[in-house]
Amino acid sequence: MTRHWLAILALNAVIALGLRAIVAPQPIYSDRETYEQIGQRGFAPDCKADIFCYRVLVPVLLERVPLPSEQRWRAQEALSVILAGFVLAVATGRVLAGRLAPALATILAQTSFGLTYTAYDPYTVDAVVYLIASLFALAWFADWPVLAALVGVVGVFVKQTAVLLAATPALAALIMSHAPRRAAWIGQGLLAALVFGSFALGMDRFAGWSLASRSPSADFLGGGWLIVWLRQEGWYLGSFYVFAPFACAWLYAVLGWRWAPPRLRALGLAAIPTMLALVYVQTTERALGTYFFAVVPLATACLVRLPTPVALAAALTNGLFTAKVGLSSPWLPSSALLLMPAAVVCAYVLWIDLGLAEVLAARRTRRQPAE
Repeated sequence: MTRHWLAILALNAVIALGLRAIVAPQPIYSDRETYEQIGQRGFAPDCKADIFCYRVLVPVLLERVPLPSEQRWRAQEALSVILAGFVLAVATGRVLAGRLAPALATILAQTSFGLTYTAYDPYTVDAVVYLIASLFALAWFADWPVLAALVGVVGVFVKQTAVLLAATPALAALIMSHAPRRAAWIGQGLLAALVFGSFALGMDRFAGWSLASRSPSADFLGGGWLIVWLRQEGWYLGSFYVFAPFACAWLYAVLGWRWAPPRLRALGLAAIPTMLALVYVQTTERALGTYFFAVVPLATACLVRLPTPVALAAALTNGLFTAKVGLSSPWLPSSALLLMPAAVVCAYVLWIDLGLAEVLAARRTRRQPAE
């Protein structure tokens, strides 16, 4: 078993580092300078970086790493993504049977838009947020609310998104009938919100920060960041960016619903409202990509029931498309070209899945006693 998990860790490292070897050049627009200023200022008063002020933990720690700025940002991004994929693979292995499930989860996660986009723009805290999201999934599947509480308390100092991530298993505990330790799961979600609220209000009151950000994300009555995103992208390109974070894995997740155990179903349902809330305040494709911790296990629940060559073909062809969108890599063919094989395999998966459903329905009918 140890060898198996070491192999899964190695698979995460190989895919993550391999994709980062072919990533496009540095992004034209980046928040690197803002984050580095936050790292240098720490908790100093009169922070003028609006919502970025509260994302203090990662920049402060990186400022103490004895490496050039470029190297330390890229190193933390790569390490966080490798660990995020590995932790999610372990989490998936706890709810889905079969040795192939963690490998499929690894491929789908490491090639998803969110985890590949951080390779293109590593000068954010998003990679650490993905690790936090995976830890919440592991905590929920293993029924470890104490771990979730610890992750949430630390995570809110990484990015405000951690409050919504902590709320997801809390909602799952409410959704799931006879959920063990329901009070503890709700409590960890409330604790994360309380810690962040206290931190933000305290810094506003005593350090002159401003929770009432000038960012459109804080304009809740005016459409938040969603309305800005729609004006920039339009409905046509916007639809593509809604599809792109997981591509066919969206469908695989829907198909996997019927095969998923109750704990995974509850997490999938709970992810919907918190994901929509994040979409309202963050760039849509990045917000959707954050929810790989729910979409990937559900998609794996579908693929793991297929013949191994088909399952691997589905994960790999889909992964090449989503990775292309995230990496903007000149080494990969165009996204339109990569979508073709992914769509063909997706159609085949749908055909097989519907066939399996018909077979199971026929078996249940035969087992019913005659009147």
